[in-house]
Amino acid sequence: MNPRFLRHLLLAVLSAAVSFSAQSQRFADYGQYPVSEQQLKECDFDPEATAIILKHEAHAGYDDDYRLVMSHHIRMKILKEEGLKCAQVKIPYYRKDGIETISHIKAQSVEFNPGNPMKVVQVAARDITYAPVNELYGEVAFSFPNAKVGSIIEYMYVSTNKYYGSLDGWRFQDSYPTVLSKLEVSVVPTADFVYRTYVDPKYSIKITADKTSHGMKFSMERIPGLEDEPYMDCRKDNLQHVEFDISQGGTVRQTSKANWTDLTKSLLSEGDFGGQLNKNIDGADALLAEANALPDDESKISLLLEYVKGNISWNNYTSLFSKQGVKGTWKSKSGNSGDINLLLINLLKSAKLEAYPMLVSERENGSVDVNHPFLGQFNKVIAFVVTPNRNYYLDATNKLCSYKITPPSLLNATGFLVDSRKQGFSFVKDPVNKYNRSIIFSGKVDETGQVTGQVTMYHDGYAKLIARERYFRLAENYAKDYIPRPELVVDSFSISNERSDSLALKEFVRFKLPMQSSGEYSFLPVNLYTGFEKNPFLSDKRFSKVNFGYPNLITVQIAIAIPESFAIDQLPAKVEKLNSNQTMLFARELQYSKLTKMLTGRIKIETAQTTFALDQYSGLKEFFKEMVDALNEPVVLKKAQSSTAGR
Repeated sequence: MNPRFLRHLLLAVLSAAVSFSAQSQRFADYGQYPVSEQQLKECDFDPEATAIILKHEAHAGYDDDYRLVMSHHIRMKILKEEGLKCAQVKIPYYRKDGIETISHIKAQSVEFNPGNPMKVVQVAARDITYAPVNELYGEVAFSFPNAKVGSIIEYMYVSTNKYYGSLDGWRFQDSYPTVLSKLEVSVVPTADFVYRTYVDPKYSIKITADKTSHGMKFSMERIPGLEDEPYMDCRKDNLQHVEFDISQGGTVRQTSKANWTDLTKSLLSEGDFGGQLNKNIDGADALLAEANALPDDESKISLLLEYVKGNISWNNYTSLFSKQGVKGTWKSKSGNSGDINLLLINLLKSAKLEAYPMLVSERENGSVDVNHPFLGQFNKVIAFVVTPNRNYYLDATNKLCSYKITPPSLLNATGFLVDSRKQGFSFVKDPVNKYNRSIIFSGKVDETGQVTGQVTMYHDGYAKLIARERYFRLAENYAKDYIPRPELVVDSFSISNERSDSLALKEFVRFKLPMQSSGEYSFLPVNLYTGFEKNPFLSDKRFSKVNFGYPNLITVQIAIAIPESFAIDQLPAKVEKLNSNQTMLFARELQYSKLTKMLTGRIKIETAQTTFALDQYSGLKEFFKEMVDALNEPVVLKKAQSSTAGR
């Protein structure tokens, strides 16, 4: 065998042994369970919890190559049957280009039986899987098949990332209540380490500095769990957490020395940001000549945005900077989000449009704290264009958004305009578009009590954008993805205008729907394809604000033929309901003509307010309850021979 190979193999084995040893020493209580944990049956500070995180502790350090090396130790106890899903563990990691790896996994479940030794079941290495999730991310998965209510599950692992700067923070709070959450950070001596805590005043956080090791320790105790809520903003914004901003410097501080003006100057002086805004793009002359010949700003914007969208492919990397430069992006026809949008800004400026780079934090990335100039709060740069008619927010990585509509991931977010004269914050909105859907429901009831009908749906604005995204993602499974009632059978489906930016997207569904019945009564549903078959707001408590993103308008027209063998026994009453501040409307009116035997009606659901604060939740919940109950109220039919009169 090759001696060099043997030497490398021996070094690898020794390295693994050292890492395992260091991990075991750091988390020395692994496998040691005090009586209080063994006997725990309920979380005293979150009694409804189905499982509890007894501890999640981690150490973030670095190796000789200044890679981020992060060791984790997690211990949980299953309290109820629903908590058994904790026994299925998935650890995501950024796998592209080998940027992050997961290693040194050690896991076990423990069962406690009074009067008997505890039963420990180790997770074997062969039962740990590594699988790609998509082009960027991978997932490590393993399970504890022997876990049951009362079991403790425990595991450790190490995450190694090529870039120490990827350490962006720590979340103390999880879906399950946490007894102890702790992070110890060893800061690279040459790094400028700035931290900012986001902790509710009713909780306490302990922060200690270790000047000898140039490190910091952050810990919190007894934190209730927070599950995902309907129409929730970024989950991170609602969790107790700390954020880090790491750059060159060599100091550790709670606040940044910089301000937004300094940040603007720095960005504009950077070659991969400000240096890309006024480049002459070889080969763009014909495109710019065509743009400059157009009569208005909107036509120019449309031409340039559609050109970039159609000719420059996104590599799925999100960045504030142009890694290869706008000239390289134009030549290679692909790039990260910074490459693409800085190229778009360059072209817009060359076409004599008032265009600026704007830093944004997309909805899933979290909100921006305007009082703290952390560049790491933002995850994307977009083009902000000012015209006499309106302002436009353009992201050329979103292939389905025309210039007329603000990308939905940016709505209600805070953007920062990067310009030496006009720097400042902007609340990102769309003054024109809403979620607009028109539904036409027609059909007939046959003698057997089956409804045969058709639904035509017109989607515009954000409704169209969402429907197009679903259609291109799901393809032939699109129609099956949303069936409003389990008993409804789709006979045929068609879609049109899915590739048009100007026309409303049209869906056409033919269906059969057997009515539910009880004795001589049958129940005709009229709530089809509204999207509100169920009330999304069921919980009495709410921990995050409600963010719908955009205003919405849904209208429904109904026309159903009723046969001679049935009579209307009960027609739902007319409803017109407004919420307390008159920003939400629900209206429904149904009519029946004995002459034509036709049931007709109209439904309207309109929301002008896009965000609701916590103190508005109870009113919102009640509005939705009444609306969904009314929508699901059926028309009651009765066999004609048994009915004294139709109403």
